[in-house]
Amino acid sequence: MRKQFIIGISGGSGAGKTTLSKAIIENYSNDRIAYICLDSFYLDQSHIPLQERERINYDHPDSIDFKLLISVLKKIKMGEPIDIPRYDFATHARSNLIQHIEPTSIIILDGILLFQSPEILNLLDVKIFINISTEIRLKRRVQRDVKERGRTIDSVIHQFYETVSPMHELYVQPTLKYADIVVNDKFVSEHVIEEINSRIHNEYRASK
Repeated sequence: MRKQFIIGISGGSGAGKTTLSKAIIENYSNDRIAYICLDSFYLDQSHIPLQERERINYDHPDSIDFKLLISVLKKIKMGEPIDIPRYDFATHARSNLIQHIEPTSIIILDGILLFQSPEILNLLDVKIFINISTEIRLKRRVQRDVKERGRTIDSVIHQFYETVSPMHELYVQPTLKYADIVVNDKFVSEHVIEEINSRIHNEYRASK
């Protein structure tokens, strides 16, 4: 009897993955659902100088520790507690802190490169892709990185057009084809949340 249900949410940087995740989570009690961000699985770069870490392309699949993520997802499926690394964006390295998650019925996992691995795709029960314009995503990325990560507007815009946008076109946008649900709305509407929750309910019930 399978009880662990994993929802994967992908889409470009600034698409609104975290916002959608929170909107879904609000419909469940804390002991039934937990949230994981793919950013936690960036490879630890503490073994190289900080200046070199800053030049790494973090929008390329090679920046993600997919092996660890797959191991974690398999533990979730087995109903085991899991420990998630915490990533420090200021130092581009894993911190000494971890996120401990006890077994829950539903896990939400989001990230731009989430649909890159066939093995991960097979472990996801529902796959959602948020598909919105480059202009909106850039605006949101600037607002987030300046406020939350101490970046300058110029540096965010430069990185967006230098690596984020090209990598999106090469690696992220093509994975839309794997989605069970595609969200094209600029903002998360009640209708979208109702549709997603209905799909989750039906798929989860069928999986038990």
